[in-house]
Parts: sequence; C-alpha cells; structure tokens
Amino acid sequence: MSENGNGNSERNNGDGGSSGTNDFEIWEKEIKQYKTRHAKLRERQRRNNIHNVVKSSRSTKEPTWADIRRSSTVSDDLLFGMFASNKALEVVNLIESKHRDYGSAGILEAPFGPIPSLITRLHDKIARAANLSELGGEPNHESLRETFLDIAGYGLIGLMVLDKQFPEE
Repeated sequence: MSENGNGNSERNNGDGGSSGTNDFEIWEKEIKQYKTRHAKLRERQRRNNIHNVVKSSRSTKEPTWADIRRSSTVSDDLLFGMFASNKALEVVNLIESKHRDYGSAGILEAPFGPIPSLITRLHDKIARAANLSELGGEPNHESLRETFLDIAGYGLIGLMVLDKQFPEE
C-alpha cells in the first residue's frame, strides 16, 4: 500500500496502479457486516430462549411477564413484542371465526353505515367492561377478557373497513 498524497492509503490492484479503495472504508464495511451478522445471531438466540421458556411452561399455563424475566435474558422490548404478537394473533383468530359464523353483512349493511355501527358496538363493549370491572367476580356470560378481545376485534375490523380491506360479500 502507498500514500496517495492526501494521507489516505490505497491498495494495489495488481496491475501496477491503485484501486482507489480506502483501507478505512473496507474496514468500516467489514465491521458493519460483522455487526449485522452478530445482531441477527443474538436476535435468533433471544427468540430461541423465549421459545424454550414458552414451550416449557405450556403444559401448565400461559407464561407471564415475570415467568419469562426470571428464566431468560430476553430484552423487555422483545418480550413485549412477543406477548403483543400472541394477543394480536388471538384477536385475529377470534374475528376470523366470527366472520365465518356471521359474514360481512352485519357490518356493511348496518342501518347507519359500518363505522357508526362499529362505534356503537365498541361503546356497548366498553360499557360492559366498565360494569364488569366495577362488579368484580365472575360473570354468567362474557368475561372481562372476552370483552377486551371483542373491543380489539372491532378495532381491527374498523381499520379494515376504513382501509377498504373488509370483504364485501
């Protein structure tokens, strides 16, 4: 290698001239590639840790935040994302099942339109959640958990309607 006059080293490209590639740029590129590979490996290891903890506790109950924090080195962000993804999947499964049972007409053909109808249903669910939380105890029909699942489901359906992604039968 030789100095090119401005303090930067250049590699010889084998033809007697220089390639003009700065050693620092090559080194920086290699470091970035290493960091990317290393970050992907760490993320894969974290996910495997979560999977092992969840798998080991499936036989008894769904793990809690504290269960996983005690037995794993997972970051709080990754753990939050895992729990949020699981709940989102639960809501998606619920609304898919209800859509198979009821279809789109109840939403799309509501007397005042889909959005006002969804707002009314959300209001009913929120009033139910407030009532259930005040009373405490176990209700005869829909639990507070089921009520929150329905609220989230109506929210997703509302987004689908607004984005014109709700099926028109």
